[in-house]
Amino acid sequence: MPSSLPRLGIRIDRDLLDKFHFVASYNERTANKEIEYVVKRHIALYEAEHGTIQVPAEVLVSETD
Repeated sequence: MPSSLPRLGIRIDRDLLDKFHFVASYNERTANKEIEYVVKRHIALYEAEHGTIQVPAEVLVSETD
């Protein structure tokens, strides 16, 4: 069954992508799970410095974005 989670496409340098896959493999994660981990960690660091992010309704990403 297909996932109902939002998708995000990015453009990235091939060398950087290859290195990212290497790191994900080292951490025994898929590239997708490694990206999720990195994003969560980045947000946690931001919130530790600036406080909890309260996302206004007009900024929320719709399911079609």
